[in-house]
Amino acid sequence: MFGVREPGSRFLAVLPVPPRHRRPAFFYFVTSGILAIERLLVDDLQITPAETKARLDRDDAILLVDVREPWETQLCQIAGAQLIPMGSIPANLQTLDVDGEVICYCHHGVRSLDVAVWLRSKGVEHARSMTGGIDRWSIEIDPSIPRY
Repeated sequence: MFGVREPGSRFLAVLPVPPRHRRPAFFYFVTSGILAIERLLVDDLQITPAETKARLDRDDAILLVDVREPWETQLCQIAGAQLIPMGSIPANLQTLDVDGEVICYCHHGVRSLDVAVWLRSKGVEHARSMTGGIDRWSIEIDPSIPRY
């Protein structure tokens, strides 16, 4: 949503964000003609590939979920990840309701963020999205994983 306000005053109007710019857990505020992005809840919803790798190396209780389509996993995948395509998440909700953390990833992190937000709304408190998806994982963690 766009919130319009005068400097030093409360918000005067709240306008919808155009659909192509909509992202869950983001709010856009227009202040003094400058678009400032306030990230609310995003730090709690997202995890970097480096943090994910560190948790996997420590053998933390993590369920790593690949929400891409099967054809995408044929191109590349992270070892140990469970494939549950985004469209199949609702049917597999019981599988994802675990005590540990659920970390979702996709190609660039957009679908997985949507899944993490949806899982949180359904009571999976520790659902998170890996920022940048497998593409960022390939750049920062494992260059042997092909990029597409």
